[in-house]
Amino acid sequence: MKLNKESLLIHSSRAMFVRYAVPGMIGTLMATIAGMVDGLFVARFVNADAFAAIGVIWPITSLTFGVFVMLTVGATAVAGKFIGENKRIRANLVFTQTLIVTTIFGIVSTIILYNFRHIIQPILGAHGEVLKYTNEYILPLLVASFFMGTAYTLTQFVKLDGSPRFASSAFVVAASMNIILDALFIVVFKWGIAGAGWATAISQFTALLMMCCHFFRAKAHLRIIKVYGGWGYVVKAALNGFSEFINSASGGLIPWLINITAFRIAGNAGILAYSVANYAFFGFTMLLYALSESIQPLISVSYGAKNLHKIKSFLGIALSLGVFISGILTAILFLKPNLLANIFLVNVEKETYDVAIFFLRAISISFIPASISIIMSSYYTSVQCAGASATVAFLRSLLLPVIFILTLPYMLDALGLVMVIPLAEVITFLIALLLYKKRKASILLGMNLVSTK
Repeated sequence: MKLNKESLLIHSSRAMFVRYAVPGMIGTLMATIAGMVDGLFVARFVNADAFAAIGVIWPITSLTFGVFVMLTVGATAVAGKFIGENKRIRANLVFTQTLIVTTIFGIVSTIILYNFRHIIQPILGAHGEVLKYTNEYILPLLVASFFMGTAYTLTQFVKLDGSPRFASSAFVVAASMNIILDALFIVVFKWGIAGAGWATAISQFTALLMMCCHFFRAKAHLRIIKVYGGWGYVVKAALNGFSEFINSASGGLIPWLINITAFRIAGNAGILAYSVANYAFFGFTMLLYALSESIQPLISVSYGAKNLHKIKSFLGIALSLGVFISGILTAILFLKPNLLANIFLVNVEKETYDVAIFFLRAISISFIPASISIIMSSYYTSVQCAGASATVAFLRSLLLPVIFILTLPYMLDALGLVMVIPLAEVITFLIALLLYKKRKASILLGMNLVSTK
């Protein structure tokens, strides 16, 4: 199904949503499962300190991946608008410039982070036995992050180019390979935590190769072209996608701050207990980001085509599905948190296990408001309301969590720590809805139509 102004008129909103959103969510779900299997193999076949090391070192990936997301999501929104306006050459230019910039960034950041690894790891909270395992894990993690970021960039443009199923299939293959290599490298070859890292790196490289193949197919419309003019589109894309950078980068910053606080309260046992809740929240947000990113090309093309009905339909479907998914996950995690805790916590003290259960129940409360905020932030990016999108992302991912981490645990100890994320998500949810009043599609299109007369 080619995504353009004409296809919006021919196909129903539900059919287009299913075609674009469902494959993306399946691919992300498989990738999330593969990530959790990484932790499972490390927890079961290495030890608890190695499992904690994954959570400690993960902020590096979140920060670098955030830049890829910022440039890519902003660029696909800009390119999608051009496609909706039937300006294919400009869309190709945005694609080419984005690919060049993200590749250069990935190479440079990998080299810098590896050379300064001995300074970075203690800052992130790696000490004692945990530091020993982060030393083993950091090189394959950095390599995996580069392949992951580049594959992500190509994936989003493949979806925009009308091949969401192909994009999803690449990540299903990569996730399946990751799980198989985890078993081979960790259980058979005894490579320990490094084996988990190299399994991820190889699987992400496979996804990257598959994404590259799309652009050599006859049905591909986006092409790498000779760069002409300036690089203004990249700057515009970065500004438009800045909210996504905040979301991704804070996915490492906030766990880092919580890890430090948890260590202060309960030592390495606190970090281990929180790591399980962090896995649950990470898996949930990845699924919601997949849903929100899947509607971005649909809404951005609809916005370029000035199709008000499609914009409202896609947003409504996404919000309904997001609330439904988050409601089910909240119920499961709140009522049966031991289902997840039993997977990762093996031979730990009862106190650590009980704290992990407490964290899991608390984090589940944030799922429903977070789902709405994530989807609304994506909507704002799609209609190029960068300020509103950045506001939502900044509040839920950075400002409010930092404020609460620096205050609540000192007043309420462990109870204050578990209140950080739920409280931040509820407040952001309310603000995200308030922002929508002046940024409804009808208002934005009315402003746009007036400005073009």
